[in-house]
Amino acid sequence: MTSKLDFPIPEWRKAWKLDDPEWVKARRQAWRRIKQSPVLEGLNKREITRIKNFFMTGSAFDPELAEEEWLFYNYHPDRRPVPVSNSVLIECWLGAEQSETHWQEVKTKYSEGKYESSRRFFRQCLRNLFPEQGPLFDGLDERLYYFFEPTRCRPRNYPDLEHKRFIRVAWRVYNDLGGLVKAHLSENYNPHNIAPGVLPEWCDSVSFTYEAVGPEREEYVIRNMAGIAKNARDIVDSQDDFRPEQVSFARDVLIRFKQMELPEPLEKALEPILE
Repeated sequence: MTSKLDFPIPEWRKAWKLDDPEWVKARRQAWRRIKQSPVLEGLNKREITRIKNFFMTGSAFDPELAEEEWLFYNYHPDRRPVPVSNSVLIECWLGAEQSETHWQEVKTKYSEGKYESSRRFFRQCLRNLFPEQGPLFDGLDERLYYFFEPTRCRPRNYPDLEHKRFIRVAWRVYNDLGGLVKAHLSENYNPHNIAPGVLPEWCDSVSFTYEAVGPEREEYVIRNMAGIAKNARDIVDSQDDFRPEQVSFARDVLIRFKQMELPEPLEKALEPILE
């Protein structure tokens, strides 16, 4: 099988500097860290191999393929998307090209279903995997959040959804992002937490939580919201004991809570804390 070809490297692979030993060495070292990421847990060996090959060379396929197929995946300008789960997220997170223009090209290349699947998985990662220290996606966390829009949760952001489906989306947003908000108001401060960026969307969702959960879980929402409001109030009242970034975030939380249109039981529960 041909191992070195005279074909010109296509544009989508030029960001992989495979003729630069130092770049390849740094990439290899980075992979040792990335392969331990909780985001990749649960993938099978075949997918991990494809992701590693993509990360190292720009091609998700092993060079042991038949020559014609290997040529297609390595040199064809219209090669297929990376054949792994949540491929839009994988290409943006682990690709060598990190420009906004390239990310938009990735988004265009995939189907709407593939994009939505990656968006949903990204949100699940924020909810379940965000660490107490450090970033989850190598410092790209906030950029990925804004890439996987919409980043507000109002009916006009989901014009194609009927009201019942929108309410379910709002409840998902409330749960997916609420953990980040809570963590940013806790003693375990993580400067990589993207809570300040997600706060507007999370606050949007709060107004719809009662309708989403029904009477049987209203008390859960009240306790949860009152706890967040109290933590924010404690930080503002004892600001010398907290980082300036946390104090600023806590103030923003309290301001937004005061501005929300809330169901009456929730408004009454928060009133003493927000005074």
